[in-house]
Amino acid sequence: MRASASIELKASILLLAAVAVMLPLACSAQLPNLALKAYVANGGAPVYPGMEGVMLLVVLQNVGSEHLTNVVGKLDLSGTPFTTPMGKVGYSAFGGVVQPGRLVNLFYNLSVSSDARPGSYTATLSVSYQTTSGRPVAEEFTLELKVGIEAGRLVVSITQASVRPGEEGTMLVKLTNPGDKPIYSISVSASPLTSFRREELPLVEKPVYVPSPSPIALKGHVSYFIRELPAGASATLVFRFVVSLDAKEGTYPLYVTVSYTSSSEVAESYVAGITVLKPIKQPEEQEPQKPILSVSSVDVRPEPVRPGGEFELEVSLENLGEAPALEVKLEYAEETEQQTEVDITSLLTGAQPQTPQQPQRAFLPSGPPAVILKEVQPGESVLLVMKLIADLALEEGVYPVQLKLEYKDPLGNTYESPITIGVRVVKEPSLKIYAVSLSRLSESRAELTGTVANVGQGKAQGVALDVYCNGRVYTYYIGELEAGESEDFLLTVEVPSASEVEVEIKMLYTDTQGREIQSTYHKSLAVPPAEAEAKSKGSSMKLLYLTAIAVAAAMVLLLIRGRKVSRRITPHYEPAEPEALAALGGGGARAASDTD
Repeated sequence: MRASASIELKASILLLAAVAVMLPLACSAQLPNLALKAYVANGGAPVYPGMEGVMLLVVLQNVGSEHLTNVVGKLDLSGTPFTTPMGKVGYSAFGGVVQPGRLVNLFYNLSVSSDARPGSYTATLSVSYQTTSGRPVAEEFTLELKVGIEAGRLVVSITQASVRPGEEGTMLVKLTNPGDKPIYSISVSASPLTSFRREELPLVEKPVYVPSPSPIALKGHVSYFIRELPAGASATLVFRFVVSLDAKEGTYPLYVTVSYTSSSEVAESYVAGITVLKPIKQPEEQEPQKPILSVSSVDVRPEPVRPGGEFELEVSLENLGEAPALEVKLEYAEETEQQTEVDITSLLTGAQPQTPQQPQRAFLPSGPPAVILKEVQPGESVLLVMKLIADLALEEGVYPVQLKLEYKDPLGNTYESPITIGVRVVKEPSLKIYAVSLSRLSESRAELTGTVANVGQGKAQGVALDVYCNGRVYTYYIGELEAGESEDFLLTVEVPSASEVEVEIKMLYTDTQGREIQSTYHKSLAVPPAEAEAKSKGSSMKLLYLTAIAVAAAMVLLLIRGRKVSRRITPHYEPAEPEALAALGGGGARAASDTD
């Protein structure tokens, strides 16, 4: 019996040891508790060498069944060109408490080394937390961070003056870098296009097409090279050409090629139309002196333009001729002229031709449709400003504005020249916060709710909220909001026992061009009591009210009873008639005395 009991005891001990070993394994089998939902660097815009303030957002979700507390995400940036603003490779972010099924957002403010090479880099995110049972747990995630080539996209606009046979002219090619990064290795070249004419040759049955040389010949520079064009800068290149004496009236093409380095090699082609006018009237004896108005620069302010926004076109003119230009007029082209020129301007500016769904007139004058000067002397430069307003229905893109320059020489000859300007239109988002309120869950916790609405014209990307309440920071990630869309948010926050708390909400988002936009919402909110507390206070008040009513009723009854008693015990004396006293005699007098 003792041997069997000893064997049973040993078996029990072994079973307990096995259970003790299996318990940690069962707990560890519950992992993972967190899942990596998304991570976005720089709001989805490209990241370039030398950038600072690159916001990295990591979104995790609690996929387990337990509450996770003290969530801390440590980002290991070793082996990458990314560092903290202080130059360190370790970066920790606190996520707080995460309920089952809820998301937690971790924000990291990073800098990129100026000598970083383009490519993909791997960073390790180690997230530590505690479960409801107090057990510390750590999970690891791998993030892929990319560094791109620092480049952008050029906006090209071409202007040229109309010329006559035998004259020289200039063609201006303006390059604008509208982005926030430099553009490198820009090459621009121009060459006349050879046309073909149909002819019927003898002894040939079918007509043939014979090359016809262009009457346009370039002088001086036929190509330019720009090593770097800084962000927001522009450059104007001048191509000079001459028209042959036997050139016929018409429009002749000039081929312009623009290439530069972006994330890949970019090559774009444009066709400029050189207009040859009729020969000028001249005196028979001597060559007259002529004015030559040339466009030296064109600026759009502000740039880019918003749909429905007002802007100014600043056109600088210079008289390169030997005679004054008289009755100079720069006017906005009529709608019919713009419709006939739309195919040419789309080639000049790179803008897409307008479709019937787009507005017939993308821009309208917000002031006088023409600017007039009395004269421009030889060698003089003038600045003409025209105010326009963009149509509200415009989509994002580059739209052409057609202007017409007209002036006269001292002999009365009229000169006309079209000017085409490319205007970039961008829609801008605008986020507003509405209906922010607090509802208490307990003595120290409450739910903060509200609505974020995009009341702007463009799409907002990478929308994130930082909520500051009672000395703590909470984050909420929304993502994208189209124009006119809204989204509700709900956060559980720690609140004091006071009835009022200060709440500040900072919104960070970007537009479709990658520009960061920030706004702040601040308000003092009343914190209502918890539901149980409110019911308790209501019951106490009701009991106090009923008690007061009972006490008042009792006092009224006592007063009434007191009056009745006083009526019974208070003596009521009425003096006797003299005849009665006389009949009673002395006894009646004693009785009256006793009563007194």
